[in-house]
Amino acid sequence: MADPWELILHHTYAGSPGTAYDLSPGHGSHGEPVGDVRFFEDGASPGSGAMQAGNADSGIRVTCGGKEWAELGAVRGEVRFWQDAHKDSRFFQTLVACQWFNFGTYGPWWGPQQVWIYFFPDTPQFVRLLGGTVVPFRQWLTLGFAYDGRSTVQLTINGQAWKSMTGAFAPLPGLGTDLGIGNTLPGMPVPVHGNLLDGLIDEVKIWRRNPHRMGSDFLSGPRDGDTAGCWAHWGRALAAWLGENPDCAERLSGLLPVLDSALSAVTPGTDPALEARFESAVAQYRTLWRAGHVNDPAMAGVLLDIHGILRQAGVEPEAFIEQIIDSDCWRRLLAEVPPPDCDTDLGAVLSSTARQLGDRERHLRRRAAE
Repeated sequence: MADPWELILHHTYAGSPGTAYDLSPGHGSHGEPVGDVRFFEDGASPGSGAMQAGNADSGIRVTCGGKEWAELGAVRGEVRFWQDAHKDSRFFQTLVACQWFNFGTYGPWWGPQQVWIYFFPDTPQFVRLLGGTVVPFRQWLTLGFAYDGRSTVQLTINGQAWKSMTGAFAPLPGLGTDLGIGNTLPGMPVPVHGNLLDGLIDEVKIWRRNPHRMGSDFLSGPRDGDTAGCWAHWGRALAAWLGENPDCAERLSGLLPVLDSALSAVTPGTDPALEARFESAVAQYRTLWRAGHVNDPAMAGVLLDIHGILRQAGVEPEAFIEQIIDSDCWRRLLAEVPPPDCDTDLGAVLSSTARQLGDRERHLRRRAAE
């Protein structure tokens, strides 16, 4: 299966002084220095570059109006930085901040410095996680956070899980305003500005939930020219039908985040044994799919295993399926743009898996009734 995360911002500050070029694949998150921003040739390693905000009105501003920020759902971030001691009684120092989250370090000048992340995805919801480990001054660290838009928030240090919390959280909407690096800048929709970092930032990375995940998984399998042409023809017919039926397009597309949330249910830190099972099943799925072994008994077994893992993680895949097949839009779509017969192997494995899932569901219901 494709990577569930898509890199949408990557700054290193190692280019020309005064520039904040975005190295992510889409190159859509360039930064603009605001106020007294200082650039250095060396960061965590020689030639890696670093930046520093010089006062309360300074920092790197990223305009987040592009398609990369139009829908987040879930978000991850990492910042490589070096922090000086507090120079005044400022409580919070920002690494990255925007309208939906603020990530940085926290601690009064007289006490230990800790990591802080808070999210406010849907008023009045407010999610806060304070790391319990002291952040050392004057050494390079990589601090990270992850918010799955469903049930888990996590902090990491140098790539290792540090602290997490679980709950019932909301997916993050698209980001329509600016993002600040090294400070919460004037005009940003956060409670206060001027929470600048007393230190240097070497590298910043931000990922969103990959909206192309399912399509990438499907296209990763080998196909001959006729099969690929068949799917392309059907895809054009489907796109035309959705354009002619905007009400159904909106309803069916609204179900995709539900499916993606189900696929992302096994999150790091929740259940190590379950996570290991899931990673193993996904690796086997990738191997079989890319080798063209779609109609293989092993593929049906992998899909059944993934189904069982999701159920153990508290997700009911059948609920998503019922939302689709019980809708009038789905019946209209099947009647007007029927599924193509492009790949007999794919059809066979899906039919076999559906049959086995039905048998399993009936067995579970009988056991529950006994």
